Amino acid sequence: MPDAPWHPEDLESWPLRWVALHLVEECARHAGHADISRESLDGRTAYELNALADGARRPPLQ
Repeated sequence: MPDAPWHPEDLESWPLRWVALHLVEECARHAGHADISRESLDGRTAYELNALADGARRPPLQ
């Protein structure tokens, strides 16, 4: 592993479990960012889009 302030010197490798959980966390974080960007472009919230996908005529009141 490269030298870095966040990487302990005595650790030679990262456990696979840590890597997998880190990837899940990063994907979830960026998926949330994409949702925020999409909302700013089309003005629809996730509730509205889910209601439309389910065939509702209007989204539920929040």
